[in-house]
Amino acid sequence: MAQRQYKMLSQQDFTGGLNFRADQFQLKPNESSDLLNVDVDPRGGVRQRDGIDAHNSTAVANDITGIWSHHETDGTNQIMVSHGNKIAYSTSGSFTDVIGGGGQPAVNSVTTRSRGVTFNDNCYIQNGTDQPLKWNGTTASRLTQTFNNSTTPTNGNMPIAKHVAVWNEHVWVADTYESSTNHRSRVRWSHLDYGEDWNSDHYVDIDVGEHGDYITALVPAGDRLIIFKQNSVHAIYGFDTSSFQAINLTHQLGARADSTPVASPAGVFFWYADEGVYLLDEANQFNWLFDRLSPAIDDGSISFTNPPSLMWGKAKLYVSVDWGTSRRVFVFDPTWGSWVVYDVDVTALYGYRPPGGSQSLLGAKGGRIIKFEQNRNSDRYDGVAETHIDSYYRTAWFAAKTPTVKKRWGRPRTVVLADSSITLPIQIFTDYDYANTHRTFNASIAGRSSTSVWGTATWQNAEGSSGDAVWASVDAASATDVQRHPTLGTAMAVSMKVSGPTTNNTWELNAMTLTYMMRRVR
Repeated sequence: MAQRQYKMLSQQDFTGGLNFRADQFQLKPNESSDLLNVDVDPRGGVRQRDGIDAHNSTAVANDITGIWSHHETDGTNQIMVSHGNKIAYSTSGSFTDVIGGGGQPAVNSVTTRSRGVTFNDNCYIQNGTDQPLKWNGTTASRLTQTFNNSTTPTNGNMPIAKHVAVWNEHVWVADTYESSTNHRSRVRWSHLDYGEDWNSDHYVDIDVGEHGDYITALVPAGDRLIIFKQNSVHAIYGFDTSSFQAINLTHQLGARADSTPVASPAGVFFWYADEGVYLLDEANQFNWLFDRLSPAIDDGSISFTNPPSLMWGKAKLYVSVDWGTSRRVFVFDPTWGSWVVYDVDVTALYGYRPPGGSQSLLGAKGGRIIKFEQNRNSDRYDGVAETHIDSYYRTAWFAAKTPTVKKRWGRPRTVVLADSSITLPIQIFTDYDYANTHRTFNASIAGRSSTSVWGTATWQNAEGSSGDAVWASVDAASATDVQRHPTLGTAMAVSMKVSGPTTNNTWELNAMTLTYMMRRVR
């Protein structure tokens, strides 16, 4: 009688990311129903995310509600924020208020969020109530609201509005306040190349009075200026006042108030109502991207006490949402169409890129700006205290295409990578039951800094002491280790959860192989 042989299942692709929707039998092998603080590696593995750090160790006086930037042709680059009833700027670290001090304009009359854009070396800042603020990098001033219907520039004026954008050599404002009246569906544009001169007739009202709706965002996107309302999306095309025209793109979708839709090479991402993230592509087609994560909205894990915030940076979309009593950041990689999630507790997000410079991914936490992807193995929300990054990845169920047949599972192997000697706890679940752990064991990896790995260990001298010779190897910051683990026992299906170390060290899971032998069906 021939002896039965073990068969193998290999998993090297983890690019499916997080999927809350699929049940046990629908989850693809490269997807996970539970992961935290890991990134999908382009090579196919998963790795612990980089840590965050504070931009300003000294917090501003109030919680930061909005972030934007100011850039000038002389090389001046500043991060701008609104906090409480003030505006502040930073060139490298600490923030300095630009209103409310000696010789400065008075503070705002409200604490609502401010927004700003730069045009012709000046930053124009709006909050929908106060006179617009003009900031030239060193001095702030208020702008008045006198229209200029001639072609001769007079400067010094801008309508009061809630939203402001720069597109097609004009400054644009929306949701305006004119002559003591709110025009919540109105969009205005400035004179060509003059941000402080406005013709009283240069405006368009978008679907006035329909369902009590109002404009929630302006987003420049190539040859279009996208206008979001809560339940509709519109676009303005053209190149000057005589050719500007507004068209409706949909009355079925819109952008949630203060959710900061964001442009990208793929199109414009936005958050609609309680449905999650959509993408408006270059062909004006709408694509829902939140299908895999929508159960987190349905069960109340994602809530809306505070609005979601979106940011595009380093070829990924970052989405900060309320999660329980704090915030979480979901990250979408359009290359794979996959999501992961971080437990980074930040509110407003902003992708800061100085002209010709590298991009910084920013978020607001209280009175501080937090920077993502800081090549750290721990988090620092205040620039001092270290917070450990709890990370893990749980696989889909492995059932060898026979989900109800018992199998004898042999010794699994994992390919893991670390930059220091670490221990990774591993849990095994069986038969579609995540409530009970079937087995636990550890994967102990000797990192590059260990004296027992290639490239670090030395030849031994005759008397037994370490010699001076070092094993030759290609310089690398991390060591890869193939781990063989204990047998998994008998089960219809198995799932493996790999957790990060309790120390502040990074780790990566590149591949795993499971062996099994099919039990006879009776």
